[in-house]
Amino acid sequence: MCAGLTDTVLCSSKIQLPRELDRFCDNTLNIRMMENTILHLLNTLPPKSLSIGLYDPHGNCRGLCEKLLPLCSSITAATEMKHFYSALGALPIVDKLSELYPCDILIHRDAIASELPHERNTLVFSAYPPDIRTDENTIFSYRTPAPKELLSLIPKGTDRQYFLCGLYSLCKKTELGDTLPEICMTSHGAVSIEYLRSRLLASRDIEGSL
Repeated sequence: MCAGLTDTVLCSSKIQLPRELDRFCDNTLNIRMMENTILHLLNTLPPKSLSIGLYDPHGNCRGLCEKLLPLCSSITAATEMKHFYSALGALPIVDKLSELYPCDILIHRDAIASELPHERNTLVFSAYPPDIRTDENTIFSYRTPAPKELLSLIPKGTDRQYFLCGLYSLCKKTELGDTLPEICMTSHGAVSIEYLRSRLLASRDIEGSL
């Protein structure tokens, strides 16, 4: 399925590879799952009922920010790439992660390396496993649905999501990115999208749904 890509290997990070080979480590599918989850939640809650903090020091999430703007009550970006975001209009731009609070959803796409400012009701969405232990409010991995014929290709002992990331990025199985995750993962276990939706409803005392 991935003929010609012999310089990239899907394997455990503990395996020592020859110099001419690279371990596959692209996380684009997990990022897509994170984005799909957030957009779905906002689209199934009352319009513009939630506030968002976006931690994006290197300006990687501008496209996502554009999609979020019409769906949330407010969005504030913490970034070093202020010119990337100034073109979006009157969007509050700050310097520090701590200045994004209070917010209902915090987007911290990259791996969380230090303890976040505490805000009990804020749901945190990341796309990489954290470098530290995080609480049950932090989502960092997403179980992508896949047909049985693709799942049957996963070698024994290989992480399911890691393998699907390889199929998505290397083998152009882009249809994997057009879905919602089956479950979302926190350091404390799996949660459903419906559970996250109910959390957001409760945190803002929102009655009803769209």
